[in-house]
Amino acid sequence: MKRGSADGFTLAEMLVSMVIFLFLLMALYSILTQSQWLRFRNDRRVNIQDNARIALELMERDFRMIGYGVPTGFQVNGTIRWTPAIFYATDTAVGFRAEVDNGHTVLTRSATSSGGGTDRLYVEDVRYYTSRCGGSTWPLVVMAHRKRWEPVRCTGVDALGNILYISPGVTDGVFLAAKSEVVTIEQVYYWYAPNSDYPFGTLYRQVQTTFLPDDSFPPSNSDWSTLATHISSLTFQYLDAQGNSLQPLPLDAAQRARVARIVITLVATDRAGPMQALQSVRLRTEVRIRNDPM
Repeated sequence: MKRGSADGFTLAEMLVSMVIFLFLLMALYSILTQSQWLRFRNDRRVNIQDNARIALELMERDFRMIGYGVPTGFQVNGTIRWTPAIFYATDTAVGFRAEVDNGHTVLTRSATSSGGGTDRLYVEDVRYYTSRCGGSTWPLVVMAHRKRWEPVRCTGVDALGNILYISPGVTDGVFLAAKSEVVTIEQVYYWYAPNSDYPFGTLYRQVQTTFLPDDSFPPSNSDWSTLATHISSLTFQYLDAQGNSLQPLPLDAAQRARVARIVITLVATDRAGPMQALQSVRLRTEVRIRNDPM
């Protein structure tokens, strides 16, 4: 009697098919996992690069303003000077003076009175000072011919009359209409602090409005703002007008006065990828100090 045949798979064929299918699933899972890690790594790299670029752009903007709005001469009836505008310079920290926030206006009347000074300044525009002098005093510098200057405090504002009330009064006959200005001078500090426990540190920034130069670094207060984290390296290089590197660091006053360009090299690092491996982004820019002291 002839045995009939039946359609279907044998047990061996089923086992072989299951093994092949299992290997295909493992391969697909491996590809999916690698693609997810690659996307995650690329996203983290973009974030690292964006954070570093934001910090670098702010430094570029500030550094270009070095010396802008800073008087070049001596204080009236005194010997104090603001120059050189860069008052501290190392490879990881810098302090400089500039009028960085557009607190600037021109006198429309000469600052003269019979009492040897005046308690008010008639200016072109008081909008910048309205909120700052409303409830507290604000440090100002009155400057003649962009050279001679006096420190004062703004005590109040008459917005309709474009008047700044000041204390103490300024010297008679020095500050003339259209030839004298009121400026706010900021001392700007950048400081990179490495972290000994991790491969990345922190970049700090601080801005203080002042009417008298202070060459101390770091500043006496601790009001630092965090500009960027996960910075594994930050270096400043100072060049003169011919492109020569100025050394040694920290620069002395004569060298600081010669700085024409600053090279910033920043390396940002974060953990990403399998086993939280480190990845870094290196950015470099050269900033030319475009604004000569006023």
